[in-house]
Amino acid sequence: SIGATGTAFDPTDLGNQNTDGMAIDCAGDLYVVRVNQHDIIVVNPAGATIGDISGFPNAAEVTNLAFGGSDHETLYVTAQGEGVQRGVFKLKLSVPGMPY
Repeated sequence: SIGATGTAFDPTDLGNQNTDGMAIDCAGDLYVVRVNQHDIIVVNPAGATIGDISGFPNAAEVTNLAFGGSDHETLYVTAQGEGVQRGVFKLKLSVPGMPY
């Protein structure tokens, strides 16, 4: 069944940036790609921004993300661009993503 959960937030909570991929961890934190900022912003279940992930080497545009790995604690991030500006990046986190 589908139902409303968590706390609503709008584009002003994300710096009025375009967004793309999203993923959620087991703590209920939402990871959102901000396209124009080339980063990922992390929002807790109360709707407050608790951090960001940036600094993808040579990435032209961060596009999507998903949790994976045997323990679901690896965040895979895709980036588009030319040559070395594109690819898949991985980042080890201390909290697992929601299982699929």
